[in-house]
Parts: sequence; structure tokens; C-alpha cells
Amino acid sequence: MATPIILNLTRSQEQSVFQFAGKRVIASAMKRKELFDRSTGTEPVAEVLDKDIVQKMVLGAFVSLKRNGQLRSCMGCLAHELMPLGLAVETAAVRSATDDPRFPPISPMELESLEMEVWLLWGMRKLEEQGRDRLNAVEIGKHGLQISQGAKRGLLLPGVAIDHRLDALAFLEAVCQKANLPKDAWFDGRAELCVFEGMAISGSLASLLQERIKPSFFTATHGPTQRDIIGLCGAARDNFFHNFDGRTPNYYQPQFFDGSMAGIALTITLPDASPLTCARNGIKADIPLQSTLTGFSAVLAEQIRRIGTDSLNLLETRFDLFVQWDVAMHGSLDSYDLSGLNTKRRSLMLSVADHQGSNATGNWAIAYDVTKSPEQLLDALLEKLDIDGDTKESNRIYSFETQSTSPNFTIESVPRAPIYPQLRPAMLPGAFYPKLAKDIEAELTRMFAPGEIVPPTNELQPLPAATFDQPIPVAAALVPHAGWVYSGRLAAQTFARAEIPETVVIFAPRHRAGGANWAVAPYKTWGIPYGHVAADLEWATRFVHAVRNFEFDETPHKHEHAIEVQLPLIARLNPAAKVVGVAMVGGDWDEIEEAAARFATFLKQSESKPLLVISTDMNHFASEETTRNVDKMALDAIRSLNPEQLFDTVMARQISMCGVYAAAFVLKTLQALGDLNEALPVGYTTSGAVSGDPQRVVGYAGMLFR
Repeated sequence: MATPIILNLTRSQEQSVFQFAGKRVIASAMKRKELFDRSTGTEPVAEVLDKDIVQKMVLGAFVSLKRNGQLRSCMGCLAHELMPLGLAVETAAVRSATDDPRFPPISPMELESLEMEVWLLWGMRKLEEQGRDRLNAVEIGKHGLQISQGAKRGLLLPGVAIDHRLDALAFLEAVCQKANLPKDAWFDGRAELCVFEGMAISGSLASLLQERIKPSFFTATHGPTQRDIIGLCGAARDNFFHNFDGRTPNYYQPQFFDGSMAGIALTITLPDASPLTCARNGIKADIPLQSTLTGFSAVLAEQIRRIGTDSLNLLETRFDLFVQWDVAMHGSLDSYDLSGLNTKRRSLMLSVADHQGSNATGNWAIAYDVTKSPEQLLDALLEKLDIDGDTKESNRIYSFETQSTSPNFTIESVPRAPIYPQLRPAMLPGAFYPKLAKDIEAELTRMFAPGEIVPPTNELQPLPAATFDQPIPVAAALVPHAGWVYSGRLAAQTFARAEIPETVVIFAPRHRAGGANWAVAPYKTWGIPYGHVAADLEWATRFVHAVRNFEFDETPHKHEHAIEVQLPLIARLNPAAKVVGVAMVGGDWDEIEEAAARFATFLKQSESKPLLVISTDMNHFASEETTRNVDKMALDAIRSLNPEQLFDTVMARQISMCGVYAAAFVLKTLQALGDLNEALPVGYTTSGAVSGDPQRVVGYAGMLFR
């Protein structure tokens, strides 16, 4: 390859090259060429570089930009043979300012803080040496490296080895990694390894800026004004209500700004509620403003519709819009520069690398507050994110030009707790119990009326009714959950014999697929056809935190009947009672025992104990004779006060007792508490007593524990 042996430039010529490259960086960053030469508005190459410099032939050029000692951008160009110096430098400068795929484009606000190196390259030659002889052919401080194998190629400038204090081996391994090749690929004869030489011209860009950049530049050229933001926020509010009411939204507002942004967030805040936010954010300005806002309005309307709220609350909803553009880099946590950051118009972002050092998969947070200093904003972000000290140098700090309807705003990628509906409506009236309030009242009166509950059986001999002259304090109850016509009276009479405290926790099976296996209902209220039953969300939250085997999940509870059928019974006996619902399926004995130990510890630390309810039917859909036989095995295990025996019996005998996981868990918890001392039978029956079909029945039992 024909290249000059060396490029000789005078000090004056070097300065001309540096000025030319720097002004091209500045012009590209500001997207306005007239800003670097106010006298003419243009600056042809010949006006900066002498003709003899422009026409010098080089292998290529690179422009490297650094801030506070950290790489901000580095791009360049290489000729197949040779190219004019002027063209090489101009191409490298423009690309470094705008096109480095690793970083956002250079922001005008960064220009005063940037150091620049202009590399002029020559003398590319292929190393003929093979194997370890290649190691001795590389001269640190003189050579740059290029390696290629197949479609993979990597290049490192001569200064990289000096900056990072690399010896020849480390330099070779580094260029292999740059090419996404194994670090020992340089040793492989199939890889083509070349060395080249170059010279660097270094200095500060600040010396080339003719005036400080005015804030009006950003809004006038690249982003929306405050008027635009207020108008777009109002349009988003209108579209929210259009979507909520099923009307067609307005997709475009021609009177307001539209363009590509780096970040957009739309927040709605209901009275006495946490904000709901839709947001998109990145370090490239590629998010279309108005079309994104239209989508956000639809998403938030659907979210509010799912949660449920009344129209009066909606009228008092606050809408806020937050928009970002013009990304600037400020370094990493171990070395950053926040100088020149005006928090009255710029927001701050901290991007946290994952354990492999990748920012692409890590968390991030953004803070905007016109009353805070840059350092205070960074402190606020550090409080929100879990920072791994080992990746401190990989955690990036960015700022954005910002407009907002609110003087302060926070957005974060850290997952938040899902927002659930406050009300779980009654789903099963007319199926498992009557639909109309008057019919429900009549049925409740029948089920709670004195008299025989069910005929005495061999499976479970009930205690005499006189034992329960009045409700007694108990630790737990086992009740059936079939349709009221089949098992409602047995469930009602079991509840009637127990004192119903302020909090009742119903542990039920999860009958339908979907959601967590051990799921706590996240509601504030349970709906019943003639009103509501309060939930105890505060107790449920403490329970989930203490017994980490469980989690909040709405899905298993949406259509679960095993809790819903009990609510009117509990409300009849204690209208002030609060109910927590828990659905359980799956798990082995060790898991149950471990969770029960945690639950027992939690209950010991509580000021008052709730009533624990096991909502379960017994064996399903066998003949009357088979059902009674296998149910007796399970009931004998329960009466023996041995939860593990119950679990093993049901599993070994394949008894289809749907609430076995709930029963084993509750009974093991009571055992750990020392509260499993006595089982009080209330009754046993099957669905055959009502249906008259002895070939396909379900067993039902009622029992109290103290």
C-alpha cells in the first residue's frame, strides 16, 4: 500500500488542522454552520487550511473527544489507499460529533468542556510475522493496530496503549475485543494484523467558541417551548377523556411543536392516589412527540378504567407532561463533571450498569427539580438506585434539555408495585348464590336458622349444639365453598359458632390457571350484591413482606368463588370485619412448613390475631360411598391435629380435596404457634343430599380449631 513514510506539519499547520476540525465539531453539534463564523456564515476548507495542507495525502483521520478524561466520542475514516487530509479531517469531525453509535450526539452545552484529539494516520502495513513474533513487532507509542478476520474488524489508535498503559500483549488483546474476536485471535494466522502510525494534535474546544451558547438556542431550534408543553398536555388530557368515553382521539395538534424527543412522560394524579405514569426514554432523540402522547393517553385511560374510579375523581385529576431532548454526557460515578448544568432547564439521568457492566440492561432514574443544584439531583438519583461499587465506572450520568408542566419530576425504570383495582366486584351472583339482595337475605336467614345442620355421619360426628350456646373464640375454621344450595348451611353454621374478629383471612384453593401459585388479593374492598365488605390491605401488605413465599397478584382472584361465597356469611355475623383473601395451589411439604414457620413468627409479633379460614371442599366427583371413605381418611388426619399426615394422606390417596395446600399451611401455622390443640367438628355432608345423585358427589366438612 503506497503511503507516505511520515507526515511533517509545522506547528502553525497543526493549529490550522485543529481549528478546522474543532469548528466542524462545533458546527455539527449546533446544527448551524453560521454560528462558527458570524462574518460570512460559511467557512470553506480553503479558508482555514492552506492548499498544500488540504491536498496532503493521508491514510485517514480520527477525531477523539473527551470530557473530564473520559471518552465522549471517537469516529474517523480510512481510505482504501490514500485520501486528501482536508476531506479526512472534515469527515472524522462531523462523524465524531453526530454519529458515534456508542454515545448520543454531542450537545452544544458540552462543547466548552470537551478536549479534542485529531489523529492523522499513515503507513498502514500488514505484519508478516506469525504467532508470538507478532508480539515483538508492535511498538507501543508508535503503532496503532487493526485486526480483521472474516467480517469482523477492529482498530485502535496509537494513543490507546499510552492512555491505558497497555503493554504489547494487552494492546493486541484489546484490539481483538474491539473486533468482537477472541482475545487471542491476534495469534491466529487466519487473522490479518496490521500496524500503522499517526500523529495527534490535542487541545480544548473552548478556545474555538466565539460566544457562550444561549439557552434560547435549544427551544428555538430543537425542542418545544413552555407554551407548546402546556398545549400538548391539555391535548393529552382531552384525548384521555376521549379514550375513556370510547370516542376518537385527536391525533395531531398542528398549532404545537412536533418532533423527535429523547424522553417523554405523561403523568396523571387522582386525588389521594399515587401518580400513574407512561414514559419512554433513551439517549437518542428518536421518540416522536405527538404520536407517542396519543398512545400514552389511551394507555392511561385503559389503566384508570381497569382500576375503577368515579367521575368526580376524574374531573379532579391532574395531568403533567415532561419532555426531554439534547442529551449531554457528564461522565461516570467515579469521575464526572456537572459544571454548566442549569437545573432550571435541564434534567439529570443516572444509568446504572448491570453486574456485567452493561447499561443497556441496567436500571435508570431521571430527576428534574428547578430548586435543586446538580449535586442535589445526583444525590436524589443515588437514593433511588441500587449502585454496585464494582460497576461504578460503568454507571453513566446524562443531562437533557427539559420542558415540564411541573417544576419537579421523577421517572425511574426500577419496577414499581403493580397498580391494582381497589374494588373486586361480585362475580358470581346467580351462580353460587342468589343474584338479588332480597333473595340473598332470605337464603342467609335460612342458612343461619337454628336446628339440625346436617345428619350425623360416621365421617364426622358433630359436637352437640349445646356446645355452642354462644360463639366461641377459635384460631381457625374449615368451611366448604360450594354453591349455597349444597353447602351454604354447613358453612354458615360453622361460622356462627365462632367469634368473628376484626380481620378474617380466608385461605382458599386457586381453582383456575394463571397468576402466582400463592397469591394474596390486592384489593381494598370486596363487592357483594347489596354492598361491600372491607379488605384489610394493610394487614395483607405486612403479611406479604413477612412471609415472602406469598405475593400480591390479582389474576387468581378475579373469578375465584372459594372466597366470594364466604363474604356475605362473614358480613352477616360481623359487618365491620375486614377480609383478606389468599389463593393457594402447589408446593411440597418442605415449602409449606417453611412458610408456616414464617407466618407463625409474623402472628406472634402481631398485636391481635385474625381468624384463619380454610375454604375447602373435600373429595370431588366420585360415588357417595367412595367419597365418604376417602374423606374420612382426610378428616381423621385433621382431627389427629397432624398437618403433615393430612398432606401425605391426600397426596398418597389422591383425594381431590381442593384446599389441601391451604389446610396444611394453616394447620401447620397453628401448630407452630401452639394453637392447634383441639378440633371441633360441626358437620359433614355431600352434594348427594341435595342432588339425589349418589354416583357423582362432592364432600363438605365444617370444623373449628382452638
